[in-house]
Amino acid sequence: MVRFGGNMSFADIDIELSNVRQAIDKMPESLYDWSSVYFEEQKRRYQLDWKLFSQYYSSGKVLEVGALPFHFTSILAQKKVPYVSIDLAPERAQFLVQVEKLNVVKCNIELEDLPFKEEFDFIFFNEIFEHLRINPIEVVGKLYSVLKKDGLIVLTTPNLNEICKRLKHLKGHDFDDPYFEFLKLDRLGHMGHVREYTLSQVCKFLTAKGFEIVNYEFRSFYDFQSIRRKIVYHLFPKFRPFFAVVARKKG
Repeated sequence: MVRFGGNMSFADIDIELSNVRQAIDKMPESLYDWSSVYFEEQKRRYQLDWKLFSQYYSSGKVLEVGALPFHFTSILAQKKVPYVSIDLAPERAQFLVQVEKLNVVKCNIELEDLPFKEEFDFIFFNEIFEHLRINPIEVVGKLYSVLKKDGLIVLTTPNLNEICKRLKHLKGHDFDDPYFEFLKLDRLGHMGHVREYTLSQVCKFLTAKGFEIVNYEFRSFYDFQSIRRKIVYHLFPKFRPFFAVVARKKG
């Protein structure tokens, strides 16, 4: 298993990101504030995601799982990628879906079967794994079932081994706030972080269902991090706050 990423440059999707920003600014829904803040925090991740996508995708149909707030969905649409996105309650941002003419299907992947056959060449499962409340093993199996032979899945999620979490734990402090995460059920319509995982734990979920790990990277993309923290992340990549895994469906 080889770590990828290194000193790769951000992909050029400035125009698409600018278009997403303009669409968000027109949103009348109650989720506007959250969507706007989330976009500003995550836009560098979107660049990394697109770079990763460009590195591994050549052709075929793409499935995006857990699409809200539909920022990356819009990028896929603007880039003319043949995609389908699913979300448990897409009506939460219906304005953006309609304005951008996004191809979104309503589906709760934890409670329902996916309304697809084995038809996708690529799956985006980004920043969703940590939100699963019921059975992540079953969810990974569902994704495996709709992916074609030799198809790829990209899974990104927060890193439980991130250095600040480790230090807080050693000092006897909490490194998360479950109460705040459960409040999101009423405020946003979906659960916050149920739990976070290490790289090896996520890989175990994937390989147990038949995936072959292709590559991985540890990520840090927030601009507001201190210089000291950035140095630590540079010297010790495995302590960065996020990671991405690329896995293939074996024949």
